[in-house]
Amino acid sequence: MAVKSTLYQDDPSIADYTTVSAATGGDIVEDAGRAGQVIADLAAGEKGAIRIKGFIKVNKTHPAMTAGANIYWDSDGTDVGGVTGGAATATLSAGDFHLGRSLAAAGTNVTQVIVALNEHAPVTIVDLNAGTDDGTMPAACTAGTYDETIAENALETVLGIMRKAGVVGI
Repeated sequence: MAVKSTLYQDDPSIADYTTVSAATGGDIVEDAGRAGQVIADLAAGEKGAIRIKGFIKVNKTHPAMTAGANIYWDSDGTDVGGVTGGAATATLSAGDFHLGRSLAAAGTNVTQVIVALNEHAPVTIVDLNAGTDDGTMPAACTAGTYDETIAENALETVLGIMRKAGVVGI
């Protein structure tokens, strides 16, 4: 009887990563447009691995964070404890990158937040054509502003968000 061969399946939550400068296990890095958590200490230029999926707990900045919100990594941010060198934030600023989505609310003085790595908050789509046949405007529009240009711009904006989130490929 022949022995069946098996194929090795990579862990989809881990990716190869080569450092530019030394990194310590647990560090948050950006690689190929995605966030990653360094798994083990790496010397400068060394190839190792980063976690790109799953749940991680990271230090956060002072502003409160709502459950399900997009969370960003501020590489030079100061956390609630006053330590500078990186912290999660709910507000995207220049130099920050998307970390993931918060799993639970974290108040202003809470020191850490649990994040689903590289997940995005759901996108809400507003139906601008939800008016009635009698000419009543949709709730999303104010009187005198609803026209085809606004509808087209809204559609392009929504499609752009969905493309960036990887929901649509058009």
